[in-house]
Amino acid sequence: MKLKKIFPFLLVIGIILRLFVSATTFHPDLRAYLLAENLIVNHGEVFSFYDHVSKLSADNPLKLIFGDDIFIYQPLAYFIPSFFYLPFSKVLSPVIGDLILNSNNFLQGKFFYLPLIILKLPFLIFDLLIIFFLPRLFPKDKRKGRLAQIFWLFNPVSLLVASGMGQSDIFIAFFLLISLIFLLKKKTTLATLFVSLSALIKPIGLILIPFYLLAGLKKDKKTFFANITVAVAPFIVVILPFLSSPAYKNYALLAQHAGKSIYAGISIASGHVIPYLFIALCVSLILYYYKKIDLITAISFTLLSSLFFTHFHPQWFIWIMPFLIYFTFKKKRWELLIFSVIAWLIILFSFESSLHLNLFIFNQIGFSFLKIPFFENFVLISRAFLLSLLTICF
Repeated sequence: MKLKKIFPFLLVIGIILRLFVSATTFHPDLRAYLLAENLIVNHGEVFSFYDHVSKLSADNPLKLIFGDDIFIYQPLAYFIPSFFYLPFSKVLSPVIGDLILNSNNFLQGKFFYLPLIILKLPFLIFDLLIIFFLPRLFPKDKRKGRLAQIFWLFNPVSLLVASGMGQSDIFIAFFLLISLIFLLKKKTTLATLFVSLSALIKPIGLILIPFYLLAGLKKDKKTFFANITVAVAPFIVVILPFLSSPAYKNYALLAQHAGKSIYAGISIASGHVIPYLFIALCVSLILYYYKKIDLITAISFTLLSSLFFTHFHPQWFIWIMPFLIYFTFKKKRWELLIFSVIAWLIILFSFESSLHLNLFIFNQIGFSFLKIPFFENFVLISRAFLLSLLTICF
């Protein structure tokens, strides 16, 4: 049976699956986006929401539950969900209040909760946008584009990030996908713009900017300065109103989590470490400059390095998925995609159960596969396998 005929059926199944997972799962991290929406939309704290909790009294429930560092991402991570929540703000206001302050008791005994679909709507929309744009990675091969869409429809990584947890990492994956599409069209300025937008969610995109600037410089001065403009201007314009916020500077702009990818490195003296990420970045820049590798390969290698030379956050893997799909089809190596997802699943189940089984509100069984003694070895092997994905770039 041709893919064109079965795709509509698979699309419906994929959407139903997303709606089911959305309505039956809840992760506490979603509360930060809900609280930001409440402060931005209902209280008009567009540029001051970062400081709201820190200004509360010590016995305030919000401070006791979340602490001052509830908002640790860049502004776009909160503005995007708030925009999509806007039409439902009045209807959802009581629900959001209950979930923010008392989510465990509020969801106790429920099999599913339909308002969760609306609360995860921003993430679901971007997840579906990725499905729509994926075929543009393969403009000359419709079959590859359709297969990529089918994979994403049932991709457990996207199901966890968008439908299960409701995490802004799906926004980053979308912006990086659009950037990759523009790179394939040799439109580096537009590609740079979308990487800059991704950095307004989490700063991972900033490590890729040097490649886009170098690509512009290799083309002509006009493109170089255009790339600098679109790389810097959106970031500055968005963060400028927040620079007077102590909470923003302490917990988002200069937050400790922003440096997680530079922990691992070569120790050259007491207290002096050269991060593996910086080594990978410099090697990639040099190889690209001397035309040993192309731009997409250099970017992919660096992005993979930022993920794997650090401790593992399951939701971060979504960032690299568009690039992994691209290389899988380019090299005709389906096993890369299949085994990388299997390795990711093994690592995922090594985490405490709130990231997998206990996401489901009807399941309260605290369980981790690490209780099985030999499973830890599979986790280490899986991490090593994902790290070995760096070799697919060459």
